[in-house]
Amino acid sequence: MKKLVYVVIGIAVLYLILAMVGKSKITVERKISIGKPAGMVKNQMGDLKFFHEKWSPWTEKDPAMTINFTGDPNEVGHSMNWASKVKEVGQGTMAITAMTADSIIMALGFEGHGESKAYYVVKDSSGNTGVTWGMEMNIPFFGRPIMMF
Repeated sequence: MKKLVYVVIGIAVLYLILAMVGKSKITVERKISIGKPAGMVKNQMGDLKFFHEKWSPWTEKDPAMTINFTGDPNEVGHSMNWASKVKEVGQGTMAITAMTADSIIMALGFEGHGESKAYYVVKDSSGNTGVTWGMEMNIPFFGRPIMMF
């Protein structure tokens, strides 16, 4: 019994050490090349209604979800809110928080999971448009050891 207590304490201490040294923020990026002009691509990415109708993974999982749009496309403040009874979709918000000549920055929030920063970077490349999609997420203290593996 005494050995079991030492093992449990050892595992708990190891977990806390890993939580202290684990990354507090992670970034995920994906890139694609699209055979359309950069201006057209950026305009479509800045229109959350277009995103909802054509690209949204949440729309695929629940086409009947409730969704509301506010603000004008391609402007700071343009946002969408959704609510679904499908567990994988849940409730959330996506809002444009900043725009530059080549990028769109958004706040992406899922109810109960906090908020992340998502972004698109558009680069014109000889007739094609290179698009980088990225997301930055803060990792809670006790979730850091899990993210290491």
